[in-house]
Amino acid sequence: MQFIKSSTLQCPFWAEINYTVKHRDPFDAWFDLGEGQGIKVRATLSEARTMEYLRKHSSIPIPRVIMAFERAEEAFIVTERVEGDTLRNLCMADVLDEGQTISIAKQLAGYLTELHTLDSIPVSERTLGSWPNGPFRNLFFYCSWSSAPVPLPSVAYRTTQEFHQYWLSRLRLTPKALNALQNAIDTAPPPGHPILSHGDLNARNILVKDARIVGIIDWETFGWWPDFWETMSMRRGGRNSPKWRTAIPAVFGSQTEMESTYSSALDALTMLDMFQ
Repeated sequence: MQFIKSSTLQCPFWAEINYTVKHRDPFDAWFDLGEGQGIKVRATLSEARTMEYLRKHSSIPIPRVIMAFERAEEAFIVTERVEGDTLRNLCMADVLDEGQTISIAKQLAGYLTELHTLDSIPVSERTLGSWPNGPFRNLFFYCSWSSAPVPLPSVAYRTTQEFHQYWLSRLRLTPKALNALQNAIDTAPPPGHPILSHGDLNARNILVKDARIVGIIDWETFGWWPDFWETMSMRRGGRNSPKWRTAIPAVFGSQTEMESTYSSALDALTMLDMFQ
């Protein structure tokens, strides 16, 4: 894999990349370049390094990175194209039966177990932040919600309480969501230790073919999260699919109050930003 940082990049992909970027839908982040290759825009070089690390040290199916580069202050990742469709699309098309969706959830649970075993940091020394170290730097924290901007985290959080405090400060203009989260925090059992997690395992980031997971993508959010975050993101990103909603608790257990409250808090912040 090549890492290139240049404003005058010359590479065999650039003509296709330049055309794709100019004509892209601003809401899309991945585009097919043809010849078995695709490109992710609005990426980071750190995400590419994450993908290479996980491909080397685990059996988690992750597209091979061909090259990653920055140009005009934007990062791009060129990868092999994985033959399959997103779990979200397959669920919306209703082509998976209940048994297949449960099987997919079990496969995902196995990959997450493998992911957790990669963490060599002692539990007592773990902090909450992005991989390989430092504060969170991903889409959940970059979104400024201009009506209630909060500075990006400057250091990794030492405790789950510090993590909660960040989100409480973000919710100060949404009293209902703020009070709900504060109540969930006050009544929750003692938090578990930080867990090495994907961070955004919604159904759009799981690629499936013949009821088998063939790719897990969008590793921008990879890092150490509270123990409830991974399943929260799975439920939040799959709530429009009845079969996937059923499969998740069948494999990962019932939704906790903390998961439900954080999901609602993210919804409240998204709506707040949309109407400002």
